[in-house]
Amino acid sequence: MLLVHGNGSSPKELKDLRHLIEKTRPGAHVECPRLQTGLFSTADPDTIAVRLVERLDELWEKQAASGHPPYSRITLIGHSGGALLARKVYVLACGENDDAPLGAGASREPREWASRVDRVILVAGMNRGWSFSPHLSLRRALLSRLGAVLGGLRVAPTHKRLLIFQIRRGAPFITQLRIQWLSLRRHALSKGGVGRALTIQLLGSVDDMVSPEDNIDLLAGQDFIYLDVPASGHRDVVRVADTAQGPGRSEVFRAALSSPQEELEARSLLPADMLPAAPDETVSDVIFVVHGIRDEGFWTQHVARKVVQRGKEAGRRFRTETSSYGYFPMLPFVLPWTRRAKVEWLMDRYTENLALYPKAEFSFVGHSNGTYLLSRALKDYPSCRFKHVVFAGSVVHPNYDWMAVVEEGRVSRILNFVASSDWVVALFPKGFSRWGSKDLGGAGHDGFAQEGPVTNIRYVKGGHSAAVKEDYWDTIARFVVDGTQGTELPRQTGSLAAYAWLLGVLSFLVWPLLVVLIILVSAYALLQGVEQWWGQGLAFIGWAVLLWRLVTRL
Repeated sequence: MLLVHGNGSSPKELKDLRHLIEKTRPGAHVECPRLQTGLFSTADPDTIAVRLVERLDELWEKQAASGHPPYSRITLIGHSGGALLARKVYVLACGENDDAPLGAGASREPREWASRVDRVILVAGMNRGWSFSPHLSLRRALLSRLGAVLGGLRVAPTHKRLLIFQIRRGAPFITQLRIQWLSLRRHALSKGGVGRALTIQLLGSVDDMVSPEDNIDLLAGQDFIYLDVPASGHRDVVRVADTAQGPGRSEVFRAALSSPQEELEARSLLPADMLPAAPDETVSDVIFVVHGIRDEGFWTQHVARKVVQRGKEAGRRFRTETSSYGYFPMLPFVLPWTRRAKVEWLMDRYTENLALYPKAEFSFVGHSNGTYLLSRALKDYPSCRFKHVVFAGSVVHPNYDWMAVVEEGRVSRILNFVASSDWVVALFPKGFSRWGSKDLGGAGHDGFAQEGPVTNIRYVKGGHSAAVKEDYWDTIARFVVDGTQGTELPRQTGSLAAYAWLLGVLSFLVWPLLVVLIILVSAYALLQGVEQWWGQGLAFIGWAVLLWRLVTRL
């Protein structure tokens, strides 16, 4: 019995559960190691899971060396964030599959003991990762937001992410785990049933920390059994010795440990409005169309309809993903952590579609920040795959290594529209790259350097949004469906506009000049205009409000 405690916790938190296990399963060996999951831990959850697997290897080998029979059953139990680690342990134990890599050094063959894992019990597990939810109390919401800010400040000097941020919804660890779990179930039959362990999720009836949407992974965890634990919150759900609530809790835990599968399935219940959609294996393709900054994304549905129409003519069945991550102005865009949050949003949507359409190929159309989201996802998520990729107004660095992802089989072809007058890309993302940023750049102004896997269309006549206007919808649809862009394109010109070229040359000056301008105007607002101190204060506050409105709307 492997017990895995959660974040900011310790083995001591699980002592009640341990005692209950020892009574319910007498003679079982209970292993509950102390993990590096403290409140300010920056440990890698993948590394923690690998060490847990190695510990189980040691126990298995020790049992064999002692001359005793091998363990007849192995049960993995995790609480809160520990539930994610328990799932990852099982994924690693069952071996790597081609469609869901596990990382360097991972074994393709299942562990010898993997077939003995009978149950994976997830206690208040945040199976989709955590997110800020409106269901939280005001106190809990304020503390969570404050914790996120302080955590960001704690991590900033070292560039290491806190463990708690690595299990946020859409983060690489979470998304990879969900994709790996889907792969685990798909390949179980070919591995002799390894990967089909009964998975039970115990839900605290009054969980005030993790929302139902985050607790219940309706798509990657469609075959989970869900049981309510009465009168239990997120932390006290494991306190089964509680004199007031313990009997109800302990009964559910005993059932999860020992009741037959048929009996547990009869008790499993989800609200009708949370029942998952059934996977559709007849869908051949999924097309993501993702908008950019300062854009509500209304054009995305028009492009998606063109793709669906052309796909139907080719005898293929498309589904579309055009959901929006919201209006995204310039200031949040220049902050790495807010850009990362949008990448996590994209990959959460990717995983949902992967579960719904397991046999589909994915393609991508992105504009502006949408191009950044995919380029970053391909770097951070090894399981991310898109066949045909179309970029317009790209803010990705021109030296992005497309060849690497093409050779890995994760992208097939890339079409990049370069506009003749895209001053937005010429000034801002390109300005960042001139100051050393490898995360952003001016591929929508200069094109990508690797001409092999990429076709740069130079130059689309117009500005930042030129290539997502109606003139180009048919071209985009053709490339997504067929992988070809046609021989003639409308509204082309032979060169960059002179002013756009000049802005690109001077782009390294933009950000220093903006900072200096803000400082000078702020100083003027504070020190000039009126003599009274309160007048100066009001003038400065007025300027600060105006500045905030500008940077959060432009």
